[in-house]
Amino acid sequence: MVVLLVVCGCGRLNFEGSADARIEALSITSPSENAEVQGTTMLVGTCVSGMPITLGGAGLASPDDAACEAGAFGVSIVFTDGDGPKLVAVMQGAATVTRTFVRVTPAMLKSSTVGTKGSAGFMIDCDLVIEAPAELAAGDLLFGMIYSDGGLNPSITTPGFTRTAFAGGTHVAFWKLVTSAEPLTYTFHVVAGQAPADTCESAGVLAVFSGIDPANPILADSGVVDSNDTNVIAPGVTAPRAAILVGAWGSNGPASGFTQIGMIPAASARSTDDNANVLLAYESVVAGPTGTRTATLTQTRAAAAGLFVINGKP
Repeated sequence: MVVLLVVCGCGRLNFEGSADARIEALSITSPSENAEVQGTTMLVGTCVSGMPITLGGAGLASPDDAACEAGAFGVSIVFTDGDGPKLVAVMQGAATVTRTFVRVTPAMLKSSTVGTKGSAGFMIDCDLVIEAPAELAAGDLLFGMIYSDGGLNPSITTPGFTRTAFAGGTHVAFWKLVTSAEPLTYTFHVVAGQAPADTCESAGVLAVFSGIDPANPILADSGVVDSNDTNVIAPGVTAPRAAILVGAWGSNGPASGFTQIGMIPAASARSTDDNANVLLAYESVVAGPTGTRTATLTQTRAAAAGLFVINGKP
């Protein structure tokens, strides 16, 4: 038997499975299928070097091209308007790959308004009127707080809103999902109380947030802590997921209002006669215990504070 040995000097051959093999093929590697995205994202994948790539699909704002270098591509893409599924197609030669992403609007403060009402006299009730914040859109979350000067059996009505556990005779936090037919102003009836020095003097803040899950907008609520100290501490809560943390503080004066460090102020309201203050502030948080948040007063006054976890993308 004759054995032939053929030696080829034509260079190294790459076989599938060898350590240095590179098999080029068209694919999308990132983001993953059904990943949540915002208005733009970086689309990454593999491809065949030296061949042009075209991007399209119903979810893409406009067709685009990408370069394939060393078997890979990366390109920033812009999605069509509106939340929901967005189909993107990548084409190279006769090959086409597609992937669906889900566009979501990140949670954000759009605007806020404040309102105050001076005393109408001892034990005389009144209405606190607050203008609707600008840019309201159906599906937004309208979150508010009111604090009043009432004493003996006071109350605050919040028609059309869902009241939270942060509620007492002189204070309440509340919310609603914005509809397509909101009023220009919101009216809250304030009962002064029955003690000789009780008044209906009050202050309130309304803040509108977009990018909220309408099916379950408030994920956690710390309730309320009454305070009679210059440091007004809102008790911590546990955020079940990454979300927006809203802090609400209210007090019976002083005129200088609250000072809060670490959160982003939404708005603050201070009554002219030194008997009602409200502050709303917010920040992004990750899943887990939030810890407490503190706002300070220049003088010791009756006060209340609470934290709320809003279900939206931070």
